[in-house]
Amino acid sequence: MAALLCARLKGYLEKELTLPIQETFCWSDSRVALAWIKGVPARRKPFVANRVQEIQESTSPQCWRYCPTKENPADIPSRACSLETLINSALWWHGPQWLIQSRENWPEETEATTDDHQHVVAEQRAVKVLTGQTDKCSLEQVINPSRYSRYETLIRVTAYCLRFARNCQSPASERTTDVNLSVKELWNAETIWLREIQVTEFGTKPNSSERVRVFEPFLDQDGLLRMSGRLRRSTLPPESKHPIILPNNHPVTELLIKDHHVRQMHAGVNQTLVAIRTRFWIIRARNAVKKIIRSCPVCRRVEAQPYRLRMNDLPADRVTESPPFSHTGVDFAGPLFVRPEGQGRNARVNKAYVRIFTCMTTRAVHLELLREQTADNFLQGLRRFISRRGRPRVIQFDNFRSFKLADKFIRCLFRDSDWEKLQRKLNEERIRWKFITPRAPWCGGYWERLIRSIKNALRKTIRGALLKYDELHTVLCEIEARINDRPLVFMGDDIAGEAHFLIGRGLSRLPSVSTGAYRRDDTPSGVQSLDKEMAASATPDYPVVEKKETRVHHHPSHSWKMAQNRSRAQNGIIEIHPSEDGVIRSATVKTRQGTVTRSARSLRLVEPSGDA
Repeated sequence: MAALLCARLKGYLEKELTLPIQETFCWSDSRVALAWIKGVPARRKPFVANRVQEIQESTSPQCWRYCPTKENPADIPSRACSLETLINSALWWHGPQWLIQSRENWPEETEATTDDHQHVVAEQRAVKVLTGQTDKCSLEQVINPSRYSRYETLIRVTAYCLRFARNCQSPASERTTDVNLSVKELWNAETIWLREIQVTEFGTKPNSSERVRVFEPFLDQDGLLRMSGRLRRSTLPPESKHPIILPNNHPVTELLIKDHHVRQMHAGVNQTLVAIRTRFWIIRARNAVKKIIRSCPVCRRVEAQPYRLRMNDLPADRVTESPPFSHTGVDFAGPLFVRPEGQGRNARVNKAYVRIFTCMTTRAVHLELLREQTADNFLQGLRRFISRRGRPRVIQFDNFRSFKLADKFIRCLFRDSDWEKLQRKLNEERIRWKFITPRAPWCGGYWERLIRSIKNALRKTIRGALLKYDELHTVLCEIEARINDRPLVFMGDDIAGEAHFLIGRGLSRLPSVSTGAYRRDDTPSGVQSLDKEMAASATPDYPVVEKKETRVHHHPSHSWKMAQNRSRAQNGIIEIHPSEDGVIRSATVKTRQGTVTRSARSLRLVEPSGDA
């Protein structure tokens, strides 16, 4: 500590005094301290090493000399002498006599004694040195490309890192402080990554030269491997004539393919491959591009195929023998434009709707033309249907509540007041009302196909003519008769249609001339037996089911994963609805807009679970 105070005092005096100082000397009567000062600080313990290092920074070890203890003036007050002794001490006032003499008379620098040497050795600290050889750090060890999802982000991060390294080695006046990256910096970052890929894949791995030998590669001015080819005399850009060779299994190559795929608006394999080959030649590029496109989340979501479940059995209402229109499906068609009754200037074209009642069992139809857009008009049409065809037990209806763009007339039926009135009327008639699955029109396919037949007949019959209400009603009745007169089977000598179940004969058949003779078919029992014969003859051929080869996804009900413990931002299936055969036909799905029920064919598999 005394030597440290001496070194600090020396620095203070040199700073404050204005005298020219040519040489300085520091004296100490401790040989151990002098040995520490003239030695290596790292060999000492931390307390001694820190102070020795500070002394060596402010003074030179050669300026320290030894002074005997008896001739050291600083030793007098340290031994608690009296003031009178200190005043009369010539050593205190003038120092040792040899100090004013030449250097030859100064005390000689002697080696430390054995005891001092042993004390110095005891203070030394053993230093263990471990040496090793490391390879050159690669760029992948500094920036991991697997952590990035975009090729452009990887290049920009690399460019910023290169700028930082360059600024650390440059003076403050030459450093780049602009926030935006220049085109040159981006090109340099991309070139470094391409060179790193080629060195890693083609320079260090065994048998790597065999992979690129067929391309006759050569090095360009940037140190990149390029393919020779036979297009040197073409007018293509140089980078297209000699593309850069890249492997197909490197993370940077995958990011490069993703970038070109997105830039091409998520195009297919061929277009993405053409865009890549304007600059790069990836080994086995087609397989690599297919792999990336198959894993693209946007393409998977847009091109996801619906579930193709095993076709369910027909409902019991469709195959159970029952009177016509006992089980009925209801749907609407239109609007149709009707010519007004008046011929004045203010006469406006009116709208009318066609309501279709379809028998589930016989596929017979009953058409009603609705004039006004009110629930009362709908109920009146229902009363007419019941009076003419009989009271049905079940009425199945399309789920119009799920269509936001449904017509005003259809939406008004489901308002609170009108819907209560409609339900009350159905309950009075003891009619059970049920809806099909939302957004699953194939559940009502037996009436949708008949709507097509009605529209085709209207289009070919009216051909754009504007009819009056009564004229249009007459045309609809004729279309109803023609549809109900269609044959039940493909061919036959005695063709039977739906009209046979309604009136016992075809609607378009001409009446036979009666000869007055007795006919068995005219009796009630004869009519019943005729119905049985028709049913027996139609059973093997009706209904006709056409089989086609489809790919069926056999997923048992317990294999469907529902959204459990999901956060607010995540959505998915929250409830499944199996059918009678145990196959899941519909499900309740939670979306950002709310909870909806959808058919299984409307669901898409985007991200399968690990155990799916």
